[in-house]
Amino acid sequence: MAQRRTYIYPLVAIAVGAGLFGTVAFQAWAYVAIANADMSASFTAASASAFENWYATALLMLPFIVSAFLCAEVAYRSGAAKGIVYFVGLTVLLLCVLAWAHFNSEQALAQRRWTAASLALGLAPIVSVPILVVAALLAGGLSWRFGKDET
Repeated sequence: MAQRRTYIYPLVAIAVGAGLFGTVAFQAWAYVAIANADMSASFTAASASAFENWYATALLMLPFIVSAFLCAEVAYRSGAAKGIVYFVGLTVLLLCVLAWAHFNSEQALAQRRWTAASLALGLAPIVSVPILVVAALLAGGLSWRFGKDET
């Protein structure tokens, strides 16, 4: 039987990559879609912003890292295929939340609602908490239903 860390390390690396990609790409896309900016300039600005504000970027990636640990547990207990499918589904859902937050933030910036703009993006990890709680309950159900016998 594979050890837990066999699944944790690659899933966390992919989760960090997906979170970083989502943060930069959705910020640039929202800026292009709402402010009618140039794509290359907005991508450069989004990349610089993500690395200058590394603590905010790390906070936005936190739900992705938590999902990687949940899916690693599913992969350990129920098999790698189920864990990977669960991880892809949960990552796509979290990327949708991140895109929603970036677009709401950019719309609020265009309307000069500064507090709403910062809260739309800053509360994205908190909006992800109910999703992660449901995912944890489903992970427990998957592990219980399809779990391997550890005797």
